[in-house]
Amino acid sequence: MSAIIDHFQTLTQIPRCSKAADKLLDFLVDFSKSRGYSVEVDEVKNIYIHKGNPTLCLQAHYDMVCMGKAPILETYIEDGVMRAKDSSLGADNGMAIAMMMQNMDEGLDLEFLLTADEEIGLIGANEVAFDLKAKYMLNLDSEDEAEVYIGCAGGADLLAFKEDSYVEGVGICYEVAVKGLTGGHSGVDIDKGIPSAIKVLGKYLLENDVTQLASIYAGERRNSIPANAVVIVRSEKVLENDGDVSVRVLKEEPKVLKEGSKIITLIDEFRHGVLAMDEELDIPNMSINLAIITADEKGGVKIEVSARAMAAAELEYMTATTGEFFEFYGFSRTYRRQISRMET
Repeated sequence: MSAIIDHFQTLTQIPRCSKAADKLLDFLVDFSKSRGYSVEVDEVKNIYIHKGNPTLCLQAHYDMVCMGKAPILETYIEDGVMRAKDSSLGADNGMAIAMMMQNMDEGLDLEFLLTADEEIGLIGANEVAFDLKAKYMLNLDSEDEAEVYIGCAGGADLLAFKEDSYVEGVGICYEVAVKGLTGGHSGVDIDKGIPSAIKVLGKYLLENDVTQLASIYAGERRNSIPANAVVIVRSEKVLENDGDVSVRVLKEEPKVLKEGSKIITLIDEFRHGVLAMDEELDIPNMSINLAIITADEKGGVKIEVSARAMAAAELEYMTATTGEFFEFYGFSRTYRRQISRMET
């Protein structure tokens, strides 16, 4: 086990954020070839490694969700657990890669399929171009040890967009921000009570009767619970710091969105988080993450959402009702990608 941990520690020092994992790709290609394995890389940067006549293919993804200071990782041990200081650790799916590296050190006749950009929508997995040799595949992307899953949640990404015009505003200009919350993975962490910076900010604006929204930049990634959210607003009421919400007066007089108050109401009313639990398994049955909202004079108002469910019918219901919700507020919406996953 110590050798696997050593391999993982090596991986923590190689950048591998989604869409920016080329250094790890190059490392894994060189590592595999130096141990006598054949390696192929396809157009979307999936990596296929094989040797001999394998009966089993091990599969994982090699990108990670980068939060905080990631991909610059400083690891430490606390109560026997490895953690990363002020950043995500990348054990998902780095531990799987470390296990594969150990198998290659031992020279085992296996196939290894490492897919690209899983964390932003199974992009690599949907475009695999290799002819695998093995009869069986074992996906190593799991949260628990010594358990084998035969299924997992499917997901859908939704993108909503609307044009809006700008009008003259009145009152003092403020920057209102929620920064540095815990954040987390929109799948495995959605039931842990982690606050969403977008929801915290929306509640503050509504409770303080703010209706004039000039711009918003909120959320980091589609599959992460928002840790940061910032708006520029105008208000005739004096705004003050409140808990996680910080307020700063700006010496500006920006125009504001004509329907900015609707965006604020939408944020407050959106049902972010777990929508239904599976009582028998004690896991989320349906959940949704209000991931990213941007609005400025350059490109209208954009909202990105990720939904997850344990059954296709529930996922379809959730995406349909969410789409209707956005349409009620004047948004068009597209289903950017719908995914059903199976892990064995």
